[in-house]
Amino acid sequence: MSRAVALAFVILVALASAEYEETIEDIEAADMCTTMVFGRKATVDGSVMTTHTADCKECDHRFFYVPAQDHEEGAQRPIYLGAEFKYMMYPRYRGFARGPGYYPKAGENVTEPIGYIPQVRHTYGYFDTVYGVMNEYQVGIGESTCAAKISALPRSQGGQALFDMQELSRLAMERSKTAREALDLITSMAEQYGFYGGWLEGHVKATAGEALTIIDPQEAWILHMLASPNGTSAVWAALRVPDDEISVVSNTFMITELDLSKPHKFRASANVMSVAQEQGFWKPEDGAFDFAKAYAWKTARNTTQISLYSTLRTWRVFDVFAPHLKLKPGSGDIHDYPFSVKPKDLVSVDQVMNMNRDYFQDTDYDLSKGMSSGPFGSPLRWEGGPNEKNLTGQWARAISIHRTSYSTVVQARGWLPDAIGGLVWLGQDAPHTTVYVPMYAGITDTPVSYRTGSLQKFTRESAWWAFDFLSNFAELKYNFMSKDIREKQKLIEGQTLVKLEEVEKKALQLYRKDIGEAKGYLTNFCLNNAEDVVKQWWEFVDFMIMKYNDGYINTPRVGACTGYPEWWLRLVKFNGDARYKLPDFANKLPVAATATVKTAPQARHAVGFFGVAALSTLVAVLFAGLGFAMGKRNRVRRNFAFAELSNMHTPIVADAEQVN
Repeated sequence: MSRAVALAFVILVALASAEYEETIEDIEAADMCTTMVFGRKATVDGSVMTTHTADCKECDHRFFYVPAQDHEEGAQRPIYLGAEFKYMMYPRYRGFARGPGYYPKAGENVTEPIGYIPQVRHTYGYFDTVYGVMNEYQVGIGESTCAAKISALPRSQGGQALFDMQELSRLAMERSKTAREALDLITSMAEQYGFYGGWLEGHVKATAGEALTIIDPQEAWILHMLASPNGTSAVWAALRVPDDEISVVSNTFMITELDLSKPHKFRASANVMSVAQEQGFWKPEDGAFDFAKAYAWKTARNTTQISLYSTLRTWRVFDVFAPHLKLKPGSGDIHDYPFSVKPKDLVSVDQVMNMNRDYFQDTDYDLSKGMSSGPFGSPLRWEGGPNEKNLTGQWARAISIHRTSYSTVVQARGWLPDAIGGLVWLGQDAPHTTVYVPMYAGITDTPVSYRTGSLQKFTRESAWWAFDFLSNFAELKYNFMSKDIREKQKLIEGQTLVKLEEVEKKALQLYRKDIGEAKGYLTNFCLNNAEDVVKQWWEFVDFMIMKYNDGYINTPRVGACTGYPEWWLRLVKFNGDARYKLPDFANKLPVAATATVKTAPQARHAVGFFGVAALSTLVAVLFAGLGFAMGKRNRVRRNFAFAELSNMHTPIVADAEQVN
């Protein structure tokens, strides 16, 4: 009997390991971004634009200026580890290679590089967050992680690859004056030194690929990249976005067929087809080579890429700007949508900001409607968690989500000098509750409040916490509070857009006399404007706390009660019986499903151990071999996941009444 019990325990460990492996992939899928791109003939003012929503629940949100630097002959450029969540957390980097903003404080350790490449004599100034954003020559970047079939490990983790896309984006900022220079540099470095995507102490296909949007004042490109099979190089393809069209990447490869006879439009690595053949992803008799079909990874749901997680956002962007195409939602296959579309009307920068804020408003997928939005229309969905493992389903994945660390709208404007023409609109925290502030490419510093703070400590000195606090507070009564927020956003951003007309006129006059004086003027404006916006937002936060205190509406008079909507009262069976009620199906759920929900590591060890052990004893002899094999295979990843998640998650506790 003791041997049978021991074997049963092995089975339990193995099953827990297999379950947690899925959780790892869910965590990785949660840290995925959206990027859009707009050609110069598709916009109202003729600017080329790209966006990035850094949808990363643990990322270091600080926004820094990295100054231009001169380097000695023979100097080496350090390369740092990235593409994994704990290397994007605060502080993402400490050292002396990226300017004063990153200098270590007393007692802090310097970040160690994983390798070096030859340095160039001069590097350009740029804005830096988790990725490079825009440099002094108006080269701008957006990013979206993509699922891919081939993954690799960095050199520091036993692999051969030196670069991830974070470091490649910074290298492009430092050394490129045009989008094509950036594209050539990124791809050549990845081929020469090796590329790795998301790795999480192992090979994780959900984040193995990357996409960049790369712009300058004249053109825009979309680049897709994944590791080569041996991890020493890269496989990639790039496609130029037509000047009069727009495109979007939402965590899935968008490039399909390649016509490499047109290098002005298509680019690819020399191994793009041979690797697909060698790996069995494609053969010539299948027909024309299709990059997305060959290299995009299918999830466990056996649907293309990440099912509606990706394609709903693709459809939404195209449908908003090109409704005349009448594209249909609901397809899990990116091949049902074009690579790019011509918008019905020219697109303005404020429309792009609002697209970043989208959660499918006024569509069948509107996240602020229906039972799952609660009585007050919350558009947020806290996806993941142990209970979702018991069901087959998915939430609609919007562009604007609660875990966005920061978002950008980047403009490259060729009719102005680079210092004035390059413009980054930066929003901290979730786009639907942020205010975008301008940062010109020629400024030489960033606002203190935008380079202050971490997720580990609340402070009113941080811009991020100003916007994050109200975003969370608005969940109390979102359908009411969101109206106030939208009005305030429109007011502040509208005032800023009006200011910029005069600011740029004066900056251009100064630029013709003294470039340094023009940069100083723009720096002072951007810093003062951003800090004023943060000040206004904290005052707005204080007002909103008063207005919606205790769930009432307290202005123009205190204590006005809105109550609950009638549909919700009927749904929860509001009647003369004051006892708490559960849906009928809740009575049929297992005991564990209505018990206290703990963090995943706790739950794995706490869900009915003795009951499961008794059952496992009966089948131990038949499944001991299988259990041992599974346990051995997953032990390393399970142990890492257990330790890492214990550190990164605050326990989420729900009483039985809350499980429905």
